[in-house]
Amino acid sequence: MNEFYNKLHEFTLSELEQFHKEILNINEAIITKEITLKNGLTIRISKWLGMDAFVKFNHKTDISSYTFDELITLNYIPEKYQNEEFLEVHSRNLAFGNMV
Repeated sequence: MNEFYNKLHEFTLSELEQFHKEILNINEAIITKEITLKNGLTIRISKWLGMDAFVKFNHKTDISSYTFDELITLNYIPEKYQNEEFLEVHSRNLAFGNMV
C-alpha cells in the first residue's frame, strides 16, 4: 500500500468515526453518508438496521462499488490521481430513511 492509499485509509477511518458520532441519536433503518473527493472517488458509509456500519468506494462514473482491499488489489485509482490534493472533500451528504 503506497502513501496515497495510507492517507485515504486514515481519512476514511476518521470519516467513519465522525459518522458514528453524527448518527448517535438518529433512529432510522437506513443511514448513509457520501463523501465525494476532488478526484471523483466517492466514499459511502452506510448503516442498515442493527448491522454495523460498512464502507464502500466507487468513482462517480462507475456503477460498481469496492471495499478498501479491492481498491488496492485493483489499483483502482490511476497513479496521476494519487496526489494528496485529491483527498480534499468536494462534497458531503448524509441521508436516512425507513425501509418500505
